[in-house]
Amino acid sequence: GILLAGIVFGLAMTCSNDTQRRRLGFMFAAFFCAYLVDGLFGFNSRVPVTGVLLFVIAGAMEGLWNSGQIQQEVKPRATGRALAWRAAVLLVGIVIVIVETRTFIGELARYKGRSYMMGNSLPAAAYYFAKGGRLMPWDWLFPIEEGRVYQRQDKTEPALECFKRSLSLNPNYVPTVVALAHAKFEQGLSILNTTSPDDAAS
Repeated sequence: GILLAGIVFGLAMTCSNDTQRRRLGFMFAAFFCAYLVDGLFGFNSRVPVTGVLLFVIAGAMEGLWNSGQIQQEVKPRATGRALAWRAAVLLVGIVIVIVETRTFIGELARYKGRSYMMGNSLPAAAYYFAKGGRLMPWDWLFPIEEGRVYQRQDKTEPALECFKRSLSLNPNYVPTVVALAHAKFEQGLSILNTTSPDDAAS
């Protein structure tokens, strides 16, 4: 509740004609928004230092809001250009929050996948690497790590697909090239081992 109230009051302060008040409003809104996003994952106020900081900033904003220096002003009607800029800034802010949140969850999936891989829980590791790849489709490390899980399961074809996907995201990443070559080598050995002598002679 205090986080949402801080964002709302901070944005309300940005509607003032006073430059200092607008700057403070943007600062307060950004501060409480960052705390809100972190709070979705169980952080911030659980730590004593950050919890104290949260309530200090909230008290400072409340004091400024009620002080004689910050009074409600008659605000002229915003022009169409000003409204367009505000909408653009708001849209960019929403996009940044969404992307950063997806990145945070993707990184959690990466570390969970590595933990399961170290514990030899390969299906769970593959699941988390695939999940991270969906959340961060620009990251070339998720496909190669997923491919390595499939290699340990002797699933050459899915491993090849993962390595090719990783290579398409970053053609200059040498470990992906090496992993792809190794998987193709294993695929060739598998074909030779399953080919009978008569088929080989023909």
